Amino acid sequence: MKETTYVQLKTNKEKESPPLFKWLPYEGQIWGVIVIIYSACLIIDFAILMRKLVKTETIAGLEPGYFGIPRDNNDAQWRAWRGNLDLLLLLSAAQLLLGLYVKGKLKETSDKTGLLVFHLVFGAAYVGYLERAGFIYWLLFTGANFLIINFCYKWRAFPLMIWAMNLGTIWCLKQYNGFGFLFLSSSFEFLESSMRHAMIMWHIVFNLTILKMISFGMDKHWAFRQVPVATQADSLSYRQRQDTHQPLRNYNLLTYYSYLLYTPVFLTGPTVSFNAWISQIYTPQRAYDKRGLIKYSLRLLGVFVCFEVFLHTIYAQCISTNPKNMHIWKEKFQSRHLMLIGMLELFFLWFKFLIIWRFARLWALLDGIETPENMNRCVGNNYSFEAFWRSWHRSFNQWLIRYLFIPLGGSKRKFFNIWIVFGFVAIWHEMDLNLVLWAWGICLTMMPEMAVKWYFYQKKNRYLWNKLWFKYLAATLSSIVVLSMILVNLIGYGTGYEGLVLIAEKVKNNREYFSIFGTALLVFGNVNWMFWLREREGQTGDAKNF
Repeated sequence: MKETTYVQLKTNKEKESPPLFKWLPYEGQIWGVIVIIYSACLIIDFAILMRKLVKTETIAGLEPGYFGIPRDNNDAQWRAWRGNLDLLLLLSAAQLLLGLYVKGKLKETSDKTGLLVFHLVFGAAYVGYLERAGFIYWLLFTGANFLIINFCYKWRAFPLMIWAMNLGTIWCLKQYNGFGFLFLSSSFEFLESSMRHAMIMWHIVFNLTILKMISFGMDKHWAFRQVPVATQADSLSYRQRQDTHQPLRNYNLLTYYSYLLYTPVFLTGPTVSFNAWISQIYTPQRAYDKRGLIKYSLRLLGVFVCFEVFLHTIYAQCISTNPKNMHIWKEKFQSRHLMLIGMLELFFLWFKFLIIWRFARLWALLDGIETPENMNRCVGNNYSFEAFWRSWHRSFNQWLIRYLFIPLGGSKRKFFNIWIVFGFVAIWHEMDLNLVLWAWGICLTMMPEMAVKWYFYQKKNRYLWNKLWFKYLAATLSSIVVLSMILVNLIGYGTGYEGLVLIAEKVKNNREYFSIFGTALLVFGNVNWMFWLREREGQTGDAKNF
């Protein structure tokens, strides 16, 4: 399985700049004003409804917040992260300060063994504390993986071997629920108790470790198959670092475990490839200087404050997902509120993961390690299934492209490869047939979009982009995609299928046709605004290429 780098992929298939739509004078700005005003009215209307419900209903999932205002604290993942934020801040400060001390001691030498040992020891202490006796199994599985890599990386069939082994690992973890110790002997009950009372069950977060093990193994295999290049220039971008092979001596047991146990991104990501990580151990990232890091920190703080305001005013998450609140959205909500709650739930997920991922990324940046930025677009600034996926979990997407999509043939077999890629995404999240069917359902929705984009981006059809009606046709089709994402999210993460049925019933019985028309108009206007913003990005050199 021959590696194809991002640079080679771009060189092999140079893409022309995307064509531009035809616009009426000030049309983009007008759409923006309409969307902002209409959205503000909807949000204010929903917030007022929330205030009324707080006074008249008992809403499960709320707790006292700042200034005596109730706060949505229903989501278990956010509740756990937010509740341990003070400990995370202390842990990150300790890791950064100790790391700074170690780096100071090694400043005059190019040998980074001491720094690697520090990352290994600190990470092992951290993970051991979290997983307790489960850490024994973590060591067994990672050790077995290293042995396979170390003895078989020269084989041509190695990629199939490492993928088969880790897919088997995912199946075993699901099948046996992280194993245990009692099946070995009843005398190991103390280990069983330690594992079951751990802060985090080891197999729950092992999926991130699996990505790192595959990355280490594939990078070592490709380094052997091709001529290694050990360029450590400050100007290297993340992708260049990732595509630059290391000397084989850098793929050893110490670097392996230091990489797997790297504390800032161990629990949550973002996912970073081994080549990029080890390159920055020798030459720390230069993408962010001190001013850039301060700006990044302040932006993260700003997002955190915005999320707190959201949680204190918009109770979409607890009302739509807590079974005890089912009567509220069934009896008190009109169709516009039900449709809006699907989008607000998406914003809740976006806020939550944005803060968790960017905190981890900032921690790594302060330590000299740049990782890919997840969610580099606002969730409300997406009109394409494909682009939405690329932006949402961008680091995982880049990992999939490098280690699965391109080795399978890349864009030449795109319509076939996405089924394998999304199948793995489903299995990686959870070994469940329903989740696999959900992933393949996404593939079905993406196929028409990919076919339409392929057809209209051909040179012979580019003249259509200069037609005003073509832009509105594209906006209509994109609006259908956006509405589909809202409704799918409503079913998957909100009120479920019942919410969709209830919308139809309320529209039919109460003749709330204006709500449907208003929602469609809002989405249509927002898509046109997004088209305009995309073209401005291209003109200012800030295009994100999807």
